[in-house]
Amino acid sequence: MAKKQTDRKKVMAILSIIFGILVIMNPAFLAWIVGLYLIVTGVLSLMG
Repeated sequence: MAKKQTDRKKVMAILSIIFGILVIMNPAFLAWIVGLYLIVTGVLSLMG
């Protein structure tokens, strides 16, 4: 069980970094990136 939580935290950290870089590179995609991040976060939370 602890392994899944650790993996999930790593995935969320990587996604945060990627989405942050995308927002810096192209701020016009901010709404899409935030929406995708929230969806991924919700799905990962439901799976746990």
